[in-house]
Amino acid sequence: MEDLDRWWAAWAPWWEHMEDRHFGRAAASLLLRDLEGPVLVVGAGQGIIVEHYRRLGFVAHGLDRSRRMVVEARRRRGLDLVLADARALPFRDRSFATVILSSGVVDYGAAGDELSRMFAEAMRALAPGGRLAAAFYRLDPAIEEVYRRLGVIADGHYHPRRMFDIEDMVRANHPGLCAMQIARWSGQSVPRSFFHLARVGLSRPRALRAEEERMHDLLRQAAEAGVSRQALVGSMPEGIPYRTEAEVRALLSGVGLRDVEILSTADCTIACFRKEAERSVTAAAGSSTGEPHLRAERVHKRYRGAASDAVRGLSLAVARGEVFGLLGPNGAGKTTTLSMLAGLLAPDRGTIHFAGGLGPAAVRRRLGVVPQELALHPRLTARENLRYFGALYGVRGAELRRRTEELLDAVGLADRSDERVETWSGGMKRRLNLVAGLVHEPELVLLDEPTVGVDPQSRNRIFELCATLRRRGVTMLYTTHYVEEASRICDRVAIMDRGTVIVEGAPREIVARLGHTRIELHARALPDRVLDGLRRLPEARWVERQADSVTITARPDIDALDLIERARALGRREGAELLLGGISEPGLEGVFLDVTGRSLRDQPEDAA
Repeated sequence: MEDLDRWWAAWAPWWEHMEDRHFGRAAASLLLRDLEGPVLVVGAGQGIIVEHYRRLGFVAHGLDRSRRMVVEARRRRGLDLVLADARALPFRDRSFATVILSSGVVDYGAAGDELSRMFAEAMRALAPGGRLAAAFYRLDPAIEEVYRRLGVIADGHYHPRRMFDIEDMVRANHPGLCAMQIARWSGQSVPRSFFHLARVGLSRPRALRAEEERMHDLLRQAAEAGVSRQALVGSMPEGIPYRTEAEVRALLSGVGLRDVEILSTADCTIACFRKEAERSVTAAAGSSTGEPHLRAERVHKRYRGAASDAVRGLSLAVARGEVFGLLGPNGAGKTTTLSMLAGLLAPDRGTIHFAGGLGPAAVRRRLGVVPQELALHPRLTARENLRYFGALYGVRGAELRRRTEELLDAVGLADRSDERVETWSGGMKRRLNLVAGLVHEPELVLLDEPTVGVDPQSRNRIFELCATLRRRGVTMLYTTHYVEEASRICDRVAIMDRGTVIVEGAPREIVARLGHTRIELHARALPDRVLDGLRRLPEARWVERQADSVTITARPDIDALDLIERARALGRREGAELLLGGISEPGLEGVFLDVTGRSLRDQPEDAA
């Protein structure tokens, strides 16, 4: 893998010209007829296919294990790709209708058990009825034939350096030496190798001439930018797998994928597999009855005049008595999702189910909705507001009076209950807005960012009330963009971005699985050999150099102080003084940034 990282880093400025060989625009267009979103491109490189699908209106996410590729995708295209390994996709089960594995993953990056884990992860992330497309590197048949004769393709591998070695020997007027080298590569006799070499010299196929011109043009651009041909050619790996169609089918059969459809372009062989649809949706984690209290299946919603869906292919299941959090920035689709679950918006596609198959009227009686916008009558007092909302749900008499007083006391508003709401602070209104959705004692409560813009006292009161509801077994779906809230009160959270859930689980489990510890070290001068040494540290996942510092991204369970000391000792041995700049502990905020490339909105100032 280090050889591949070195190759990708060296060619990054010119990778757009090379990327079509992994899963190019022609291959992407070939899948359009049956394409469904959301789409995940694994091994996305600099993101040309993610960009291609987004321009066509699909929700598309990209993932790459190379930090350089992710950085270049952001710099060149403004794309926020996910930095992760294909063997451990940071996405929840059944998240995507289409998963694409580029040949940069299946050809260059894996073999044996690694490849099996990669396909298993892709199938886990693929929705029932979804489509998996695996791309394999392929040359134009005319070029392939020449390369096989010259030993550039041999032993089931493509050896990209060899074509440059042949060119160098021919230019140096050493055809005999070149023929001997070809004989060693291909296993054929020297005279026959010489014959093939002469034949290519006399009559190159048109496709081969075009390929050579393209490569020479790239090398010329590199030279003009101060990068030598030797540096680029030397960065190439010795060999990468090169598979025929029969070998592709055998490989997929070995990882349990049969009945595949094979599609081909000039540069790519695509193996497509349709995941069998499941007959029922798995119950939410933690559900004792086996039936979720609330379930949404592949829900879509687009507003009139919008260029893309606000919610796209969203699926989730909330267990009875669970506090389930939807975490995401503004515009992620959280409010639209809650509006559909509450019956205020109808989904364009997909289904929403409540336990017991209840109809709309029965659901409304059991459902409490706390909207983000205040739903209070400002000229009424707090007590009058609660009695009004209680009466709407059929609660009257002594029972309504009891619930009203109990709720006002729970949120610390009893002593102000006879004042008009229009005279209150924003935090007090927010507390009253919450209990207005609880006066009929619902079984399931939908809370849309209930603490936005509130003061610390009001926030704590809201948390205390949520804890009380939880002890009573009330199911809650809680949307927020505040990480500490999700970690504090939610049993499970789903990270939502661009209208779909991409990661789901208990907060601690998500952090343990996907979180990173980041260590920043400052250095006045950092030799390359120190950087290489840091990258070889077993705990280091990525090492990135800035102008006067270096950041080590490591596993969440490391001994950070021990790693810092070993990094500093390594620097001292090479004459470089590394000073600690800071340690960032793993958390949900960091996970969100890693899997979406976007930061959550900054915390607002506390309201009065």
